[in-house]
Amino acid sequence: MRFRNLTAAIALALALPTPAPAHADTREDRAVDWANSQIGSDNYDFRCGQFVANAYGRQGIGYNSALELRDHLAAVGQIHPDTDYPKGALVFSMSDYDIQDGKHQGHVMISRGDGSFVSGGASPSFGTGHTVQVANSWNPSIGATYLGWAFAPADWPGPVPAFAPASTVN
Repeated sequence: MRFRNLTAAIALALALPTPAPAHADTREDRAVDWANSQIGSDNYDFRCGQFVANAYGRQGIGYNSALELRDHLAAVGQIHPDTDYPKGALVFSMSDYDIQDGKHQGHVMISRGDGSFVSGGASPSFGTGHTVQVANSWNPSIGATYLGWAFAPADWPGPVPAFAPASTVN
């Protein structure tokens, strides 16, 4: 009798549908995939803020510069000073190369989660000659200052399929 009940229980367990595994595709995965797909592009000359916003499905960062976005995130306690940047993190820095109209604009890149970054807004005279490049440092500019990293704002959903770069909106 016990054998028959055990057999019935096993048969019932095998007949029940198994829940699908959780989908591993996060907004950060999608943002990094989108950023990687832009490597070699020349659509982001001095527009790193727009690049990271576009990677997260937004037209712009909502601030006049990467430095203003970073300062806002710092004011609300979302900047991490360490260098353990997870995949999809926004990584901020500042150097003499980001000065525009006499004022620092800052720079922001996307962490690929493997110690490298995708940088939009790179100067075409640097590295590969394209405005979107892979960087092996949070800012390869001599004398750059590291300003921390943050997760993308919660209201940045991640790119939608076929999201195209926008015009020059910050």
